[in-house]
Amino acid sequence: DQQPRGAAQGMTAPDFWQQQELRREVLGGDDGGPQNTPMLVAVRTRPLWRSESERGELEIIRVLEERVVLVLDPHEYDQALQPNRTKEKKYAFDCVFDESASQEQVFRGTTRGLIDGVLQGYNASVFAYGATGAGKTYTMLGALDSPGVMVLTLNDMYRRMRTDPQFLECEFKVRLSYMEIYNEVIKDLLNPTDSSIGLPLNEDPVRGMVVAGITEYDATSASEILGLLTQGNMARAQEPTAANKTSSRSHAILQVTIEQQEKTANFVGAVKCGKLSLIDLAGSERASKTENTGMRLKEGANINRSLLALGNCINALADGRSHVPYRDSKMTRLLKDSLGGNCRTVMIANISPASTQFEETLNSLKYANRAKNLKTKVSSNVATVSAHIADYQRIILSLRSEIAQLKASAQQHGGGLGLPLPLQLVGPHTPLDAGRERERVAFEQAEAGERQQARALQQAIVQVCADRRKLTQQLDSVHGQLINQAASALAAGDAAAPPDAGLSIAVQAVTARLAQNEQLALQLLQAVPERIASAERAQALQTLFQAQFLELARAHASYELTVRQSYEDAVASSTELPPRVQRAVGRLQEWRRLRAGTHPHRQFDERMARAELQLGGGGFAGGGSGLGSSTYTSHEASAELLLPALALRLLSPAPSTGSLGRGGGGAR
Repeated sequence: DQQPRGAAQGMTAPDFWQQQELRREVLGGDDGGPQNTPMLVAVRTRPLWRSESERGELEIIRVLEERVVLVLDPHEYDQALQPNRTKEKKYAFDCVFDESASQEQVFRGTTRGLIDGVLQGYNASVFAYGATGAGKTYTMLGALDSPGVMVLTLNDMYRRMRTDPQFLECEFKVRLSYMEIYNEVIKDLLNPTDSSIGLPLNEDPVRGMVVAGITEYDATSASEILGLLTQGNMARAQEPTAANKTSSRSHAILQVTIEQQEKTANFVGAVKCGKLSLIDLAGSERASKTENTGMRLKEGANINRSLLALGNCINALADGRSHVPYRDSKMTRLLKDSLGGNCRTVMIANISPASTQFEETLNSLKYANRAKNLKTKVSSNVATVSAHIADYQRIILSLRSEIAQLKASAQQHGGGLGLPLPLQLVGPHTPLDAGRERERVAFEQAEAGERQQARALQQAIVQVCADRRKLTQQLDSVHGQLINQAASALAAGDAAAPPDAGLSIAVQAVTARLAQNEQLALQLLQAVPERIASAERAQALQTLFQAQFLELARAHASYELTVRQSYEDAVASSTELPPRVQRAVGRLQEWRRLRAGTHPHRQFDERMARAELQLGGGGFAGGGSGLGSSTYTSHEASAELLLPALALRLLSPAPSTGSLGRGGGGAR
């Protein structure tokens, strides 16, 4: 009954999403408006575990023609008493994967077709559904030797951005966030601190459901995202149960936002913004099979409650009811667009072939069968935005050239002396009067363009420093875990124990992002004198830069002082040498070793704060003396006090229109 899959999924036949596009073109329904798109529903069955085979459990799943799931009822019953009960139940889906299917085949059959749409501004969601132990986390995350849907999707997405001919003239900006819902509480997995637990969930009329306060990272490569994904998975709630030794106790959501814009955009350009949500749901549980008690039992109840709310939403949408109970759970609120909004959605139902999981498998297939009736209205997210900073620079240079030509023309009308004629001697319609009017208009346009450019630079400076602050906090958090690990190993007499591999990878990823942040900060610093002609505005931007990095240096000093004091207090209050003092000493030694590795980053912040980084041998260009002299010599200065005054200086017009250049002699 069961056919081998082989390379069936690797064939060049159109996938589900290509078939939908072809069908829409044939029917003539592509009018540019929202498109009714069905949900792709796939089913994947895992192999029997060795422990299940040793217990003599039967395999009850058969896959027919890669489209049909046949479920065999393992229970004995009296046909006369239950005439409507059948030994076999069949369900048809868009694609079905048996136990021999590879991760690559699942990715190609379900998710690969979504990537092109996401890069073109469409929203997409992929979520794995099923009972505990059915293989959801393996399907979405995978293992080191067989990466899952999340990893394969991100790798293929970045490959397409680099090599696809249709995107060669496009620029992409990628942001990502990673969160979990544990006991109906949202937690930021990329910044797992106390302040990132219990984040509120709000509904934005443009962006949809948004988690307030979630950390969003700007990613430049797939490897960078994978490093952050590894770091987030280490903070995810996971506990063993009788049904699954690596049971996920929370729903995990990875959201990747991609903004696409043409490199040759003019004053106003179209930005396509697509969002890809990759969701690993926690599995439904039966307490009699998981044997959970205490906290594990409470976790299972909350998981079942959220999955029940998801099932109710699926039933309401499939029946066409006017009210859909999205607000019954935070998970269903997050999946609102995925189930019935502006989104292309893939549901991968994972099932177990074991005979003891017959009821759980049947329930998963019933929900998946209902989800086939769901349709979403899909449209591309295209926004119109103003030009980039580089475009303003080109505009200003063009206007400066035009002003120089007008000045030359005005000097010729002034008798060749280089002086303008008195206004009372020039008629209202003379060429000189018209030339001066054009010069005035051009000057005002250049002034407005520079104000816009200064505002953009101001926002970029603040964002760079905010990102650096988050990266520093993240590195401190990972260092704290390494310190505790080293202290425990020392107390156990195993001082030579190697550090955790996942934590080491996380340190490398954050360190690399810090180096990229430093390069971006230097580029912004160099861009100020190149793009801002007004000496006052340039000085205000440089002072803003110094104030932001002074705040970072102050945070470094405060953190180090706090850690030193805590370790010194721990040693001073110890009355027993083993093992408390040993752990405190071990933490102190490990902390000193780790902080030595971050010295270049802290030194960079301090030099930026003291204005020691020079441009062409002249310090901070723009005539300012920097923080090393006069007012800003103390670490007590705060960026919060400087920002309002700096904003007024950045956005105010020039003191006078008579001085068009830095020194009064050059064209603006």
